[in-house]
Formats: sequence, C-alpha cells, structure tokens
Amino acid sequence: MSKNLDINENSLMVLSVFSNGYDNEYYIREMCRHLPISHGTAQTILVRLEEKRVLTSSQRGKIRLFRIKPGEIATQYFTITEIYKKIRFMENEPYISEILTKISAVSEGIVLLFGSYANGTATEDSDIDIFIAGTTDKQAIKNLETLYHVEINVIVYPIPAFTSQEEFDPLITEVKKNHIIWKNAESFVRDVLK
Repeated sequence: MSKNLDINENSLMVLSVFSNGYDNEYYIREMCRHLPISHGTAQTILVRLEEKRVLTSSQRGKIRLFRIKPGEIATQYFTITEIYKKIRFMENEPYISEILTKISAVSEGIVLLFGSYANGTATEDSDIDIFIAGTTDKQAIKNLETLYHVEINVIVYPIPAFTSQEEFDPLITEVKKNHIIWKNAESFVRDVLK
C-alpha cells in the first residue's frame, strides 16, 4: 500500500474520464484515446489507483478492464476529481463561473452544470443548463438572466427523486454523464457510488 497520496494532474484527468457516468469500464488503450497520455502513463496511473482501492480490474481475454470500486476511498478521490473539474472550468470560463456561483448562493442541495458548457461544446449563443437536486430561488435566477444577458435553464428535482436509483430518468442519466458540480460535490459522489 502506498504511503503517499500521490495525486497529480494526469491522475485527476484519468479519474475525470471515469466520472462521466460513473459506471463505465475502460481498458488502457481506450484511456489513451480519451486523454493526451501515453500507454505507459495510463497503465501506471490505473494500476496505482487499483492499489489504492479506488479502482478495480478484471481480465477479459487479453484485455484488462478497470472500473470504479465503490467505497469510502473512491468517494473521497472522486470528490477531489469533481472539484478539479470545477476549477478547470472556472479557469476557462470565468464569466459563466461568476453566474454559477451566484446561482449556488440562492440554491440548496446539489447544483450541477450540464449541457454544452459541461461537455465543452458551448458557443457564444449557448444557454446555461443547470440541474439542482434540492431547491432554488427562481426569481433570483430570472434576475441573473436579465443582469448577465444570458438564458439560464434551471431544472429542479427534489432530492429523493434524484437519489432514487429505482426510477430510470433520461435527464438524470444525462446529468450524471456530463456534468460539472458547482455545489455539494461529495453528496453527489456518494449518491452515484452507492
């Protein structure tokens, strides 16, 4: 067992790939297609994360598949990963980040950005898609639309509907796949890893 935390940006990028849906399996070469890292770097990171009990692997023929190993250590690593994704977004989109911070201030529960901004395909005309598992002040958000001259689409679900694993909801599936968590990252990670 490693004595150092040993999290670097490459490790966070690898974990970010796993955070797109939280239920996918990846093999080493597939990880290299998603990220600008070499086969050797991907293998080293994946094996190290498996040793730390964040990931687990299984052999299918000659291919070794890695997936998330649910547990407290994985919850903490993926909470850090979600914060990393938020910081990267804040560095790249300071204007939108300012709006999201103000929305978070008038919202309770989990606040996520999804849609074109979350998956990096936003244009000048893109609207801001927000998912809130909890409550929000819709009038305050309307005021932000006017102030910033941008369309903000907010979808609010009660927390029990969001955390329920029995119901299949395509919107929740989409939000879990492509998102940037703006508020309560650990709560979100705990919900998806249970």
